Amino acid sequence: TSASLDNVISGTVSNTADLSATYKGLWNATYFYALVKVTDNTKINNGGTDIYNDDAVEVFFDIGNDKSNTYGANDFQYTFRWNDNTVYEKNNKITGVTFARTDNATGYVMEIRFPWSTLTGTPAVNQLVGFEIEVNDDDNNGDRDGKIAWAATDDQAWTNPSYMGTVVLKGSAC
Repeated sequence: TSASLDNVISGTVSNTADLSATYKGLWNATYFYALVKVTDNTKINNGGTDIYNDDAVEVFFDIGNDKSNTYGANDFQYTFRWNDNTVYEKNNKITGVTFARTDNATGYVMEIRFPWSTLTGTPAVNQLVGFEIEVNDDDNNGDRDGKIAWAATDDQAWTNPSYMGTVVLKGSAC
């Protein structure tokens, strides 16, 4: 099943056509996989180095789920900007992280693969992992207009892992 990103944590979102998203996650002993389906009626990438001001998917991890107030060695913020082939990470921990984007009539889909070795984790059934998915929206070629999140209720996960939600690695590894 998929989970919706229902929390508007920054700016304004006019309606679900303006910005909405769902995600699914899978895991095995080698990788964590995320599939993010974004509905966005205006897709823009023109922010230069200010990637947060463009349409983008952000994925956060708190391996160990310690919910610290500051980023440590096992906390990660990844950004995958629309129409950009670069993997961005807060501390440049990108080894082996890959993604693909497909545009569609209503937005775009991101498929992302994260190696557990890069995430400094060893997955196990029933393991708790701090996790968050957020989507940035730019509709007017300027600053970010809106941002939605899965678990966070404020735009703070980028600096404070305690704002992330928690996922449980269920079942056997796929």
